[in-house]
Amino acid sequence: MKLLAPRQREIIRSQICGNAKDIGKFMKDTPGRELYARAIGRRKTDFLKITPRLRYLANRLPLADSKESLEELVRRVRRKVERTDTNDDVVDVLYLHRTADEIMESGRAVSQKKNAIAGCQDYTIAIMGILKAQKSVPRRDMRYIHYKKSNGQAHTVAEVKINGRVYYLDGLWGKVHDSDSVLAREIRKARFNRNIRAGATPLAAGVTTLAESFPQRWNIGTPPEALRGKTKHDGEH
Repeated sequence: MKLLAPRQREIIRSQICGNAKDIGKFMKDTPGRELYARAIGRRKTDFLKITPRLRYLANRLPLADSKESLEELVRRVRRKVERTDTNDDVVDVLYLHRTADEIMESGRAVSQKKNAIAGCQDYTIAIMGILKAQKSVPRRDMRYIHYKKSNGQAHTVAEVKINGRVYYLDGLWGKVHDSDSVLAREIRKARFNRNIRAGATPLAAGVTTLAESFPQRWNIGTPPEALRGKTKHDGEH
């Protein structure tokens, strides 16, 4: 994560100031200066930060210890968080700059239909944050997965291992897929073709900007750990 150049920082400042009302819908109690620091690269977004509010919410959801409980948890997150279409400036500022707590508190996932931004990043971060707050899935058994689908579109899911079985949590559609599913086969195909990024968080996976979420050439810069199916943690890249 690099600090933006002065001219770029000024653009971000203008975007935040000029869209304060719309941004406020997504960041209810986060100061503008905090969002600015994240958006310009001065401060890392702590995606899975556990706050008292997130822990309280997580403890009211089903404990993730089976496929059935995962399905209920994912469905309830999908019901609580609504896809919210917004303008280019708000997308630029908010995309990959919100924590799980902030996503759940706002009840909104950043989306933009015209640019095929559906909100899967936010749903995945929210679900992973809840699982971390529950302490139901060890860190080593949970990964952020961003990959190229067979139709060419980018998608993001959470991968978890429970009782020795691997599941893929698709918050966008409120579904849980096992390792024999069509989605799992797509992920394996993406890994074979080097069209995948994976890690403990988006940052660890090498996905830090909107451009990195929709790369023209996926196999350039793909972390080797993602190709081998291993997890890479923040600070190790």
